[in-house]
Parts: sequence; structure tokens; C-alpha cells
Amino acid sequence: MRQAENSNRQPARAFGSTLPAGPELSCRVGMIVILALIFCLRPGIHATAGQPDALAVIDEFDRMAAIPLWPGFDPRGIPLAIYDGQKTLLLRHPHPPVGFVAVPDRRDLTALPGRHPAILANSSAEIGGVQTATLLLSLSASRTPREIAAVAIHETFHVFQKRRHDQWDANEADLFTYPATDAELLTLRRLESECLRGALSAVSRRGAACWSVRALAYRAERFRRMPAESSAYERGTEIKEGLAQYVQFKALGSPSREIFGEGDLEDVRLRGYAAGEALGCILDRLDPDWHATLERAPAESLDHLVALAVHSESGEPCQVDAATEARIRDRARGDVEASIHGRIEARNRFLSEPGWRIEVRTAPGDRLWPKGFDPMNVTVTGKGEVLHTRFLNVGNSHAEIEILDHASLTAAAGEHPLFDGIASITICGLPTEPVISETTDAIAIDTAGVTLRAQGARWEKNGQVVTIRIGAAKPESR
Repeated sequence: MRQAENSNRQPARAFGSTLPAGPELSCRVGMIVILALIFCLRPGIHATAGQPDALAVIDEFDRMAAIPLWPGFDPRGIPLAIYDGQKTLLLRHPHPPVGFVAVPDRRDLTALPGRHPAILANSSAEIGGVQTATLLLSLSASRTPREIAAVAIHETFHVFQKRRHDQWDANEADLFTYPATDAELLTLRRLESECLRGALSAVSRRGAACWSVRALAYRAERFRRMPAESSAYERGTEIKEGLAQYVQFKALGSPSREIFGEGDLEDVRLRGYAAGEALGCILDRLDPDWHATLERAPAESLDHLVALAVHSESGEPCQVDAATEARIRDRARGDVEASIHGRIEARNRFLSEPGWRIEVRTAPGDRLWPKGFDPMNVTVTGKGEVLHTRFLNVGNSHAEIEILDHASLTAAAGEHPLFDGIASITICGLPTEPVISETTDAIAIDTAGVTLRAQGARWEKNGQVVTIRIGAAKPESR
């Protein structure tokens, strides 16, 4: 993702970590023995209990990769990393890092016991100096190997996009200032979706064009009322995530049809997936050469390609009937009110969680900067506050904090909820007391998904609350 402009800010990313990895095994023979146990001696060697079989996923992935999905895109030419709950598998990686060893009878696979620290989600990361698609099978326990393989196609397409069209992206900083609770904008967005559904289900090409023209009209009206960065965020998400979803479901042989349900109004990012895929499916009907057009002119937006495809169509655009529009408008008002209350409730519920709490506070001139977060699992709960429910990585020149699979609440140090720096982080509901390690000039925490390293910090404990002050003063000798 792109970062907002500020010379002090560190690059932000959706996932990943620069924290030191755990100790590596020094004896390669010992590593081979451990892998032999994993692959050969345990019953159910291919899959962790309750999780899909990684090798079955790879077989499905290779079958799908043989399908022509996009000009110049061959998923088999992009390394894939899979963590199955026991080990990390690297598929067709040209330079596996130290610690990975060959898998018996598989020339294309290497393995490492445990989770490689770069694998944090279904995403991509640099592993061994090579951009690699990543899969966490624990996130897909209810899916079939074929469905998970299609997710792997999605993630390898992102690596392809980054190599070939790095401008296919959205500024994730703009997600936090998107006007999600404007009822009129939500009404127009849902009317647009209604028309996209009409275009997708139309029997004739002319019907698809007719509904597309009306969808574009609602979009134009909506974008005129929105900040430019918000409409740019939508278009960037549609072309990045929407095209990846389009390719994912093309590999499966059927569209996802997720556009048929609007979903939670907070899911602006998820709506970009669905709208981007829908625009791609509509373009398949209106302009079969659109893939090549986009490859030649990669700065185009998908909605502009649809506009070009329908510009010569004659006749009046289709109309949403008055009763449907009234229903959509009434529902939008009610959903906005419910969303505002829901944000407050989510914040209060988080802060009232029983257990231990860590509160990180920064001095005014020593704010923390976002280095990584999960844009699929964030909620702006109030002015300057963001609830992160899965992953967060922040730091500055002398401190770094990573929180994985646990919620945290950040408070802004400036106007932007995240990208003008972070003044404080609150972590609630920890099951056990955080263990703090100290040296003469630094403190460290490793507990329940929370990793913290800070120099020149001090801390105190009051009941079940541990407060860490960064940049306030050097810790006193103990």
C-alpha cells in the first residue's frame, strides 16, 4: 500500500514484520529429522487436524494455473508459501532461506518446521529476497482444497500485479477517512450495486449495457459528492483487489456473485472486491478485448472501460423503480444510525474485556508510526481512534510493537486516525500477566501475540494494567 506523505513516516504495509525471527536451528541434520517426523511418522501427515491438506491444495493450484486467466499471468512462475499449522512449505521458490530443506519425493517443495515469520495472512511477502504469495490454512478451515487453491491464485495474481503494474493500488490511508456514514452516499452506492446486478443478470448484451449506463450515472453523482481521495480509493481497490477476485473465480469456473449482496456498510474495502469483479464480468460481455486494452493502458479505471464500451449504445438507460429506490434509501438511513452506535459498542466492548491490559503511551515528540496493519479488520471507532482486530505493527527509531491475532485500539497523534502517527495503543483482555524483560536501556515483552521492544522506555504496573511510556525518560535502575 502507499503511505501518506510525511518524511518521518515509515512505509506501511498490510502484513509483514521486521521483528527478529526466533532462533534458527543450528544443526541441519536435526532439521531433517524433525521434517522426517512431520512428513513420515505421524498419522495424517499431510494436514493438521481440522485444516485442509496442503499438498491437495497445491495439486488443485497447479491444475488451475494451467487455465488461461490473464494475459502474461502464469501462477506457476510465482513462489507460494503455505503454513499448515505445523510447517511452512515453499513451492517453486528459487532461493529458499536458510532452514528450509527439501521435501522427500517433491523437487518443487522445501519445508521449515513452524511458521516462517513473514507469513501473517493470505497475502504476499518477501521471503528469501523474492516476493512470494502466502497462505495461512487456518484462515480457510471451512473451505475445500479447490477453493483454497483459488485463493492462492488470487494472491499470486497480486505478485504479478506488483511486478507488472505497480500502479494498480489504493492508498490504504484513505480507508480511514472514507465517508462511510453518509446516508445519501450509501443510498447512491446501493443504487449503483442494484444496477450492476441488473447488468450481470441481463439476458442480452443491450440489457447489460442499459443497466451499466445507469450504474455509471449513479456512480458519477456519488463521486461528485465525495472527496477525490475516496473515489480514488474505490477505483484503486477495484482494479487491485477486484481484478484478483475476478481471476480467482475465473479459475474456479464461476463468478462469486458477491455483488448481489451489499453487506455491511462498513465493508468499503470488501465492496471494492465485489464491484471490481462485477465490472470485469460486465466487460467480458461488452468488450471481449478489455484485458488487452487494460494491459496497454494500465492507468485506466474499470468503470471508465465500461463507459467506453457503452458509449455508442442508443436509447434511454434502465431505471430503478421508485419503490425499490425508496426501500434502499430508508434502509441506508437506518444502517448508518446502526453503524454509528455499533462503533461505540465495539469500542466499549473491547475496553471492558476482562484480563490483563497493556497501555502504551508516547511522549509528544516520540509518536509511533504504522508499519503494517490488516485493512480487512479495522474500524474507526471515533475521532482519532482505530480498533484493529487482527494485526498491527508500529514503531519508530527506538521502539517496535507487533500485535497478531489479538485486538488493539490506537489513538492518533495528529489529524489522520493513523498516518499522522500514533499517540497510544491499548491492548485489553490478555489471559496472563505480561512478562517484561529488562536490560540497562531497553524493555521487551513477548506474550499472547504481543511483541514489544523499546529503548529508553519505562513501565509501571497497577493492578492488572501495565503502562509503558515510550520516549518519556530512561528507565530507572532496578
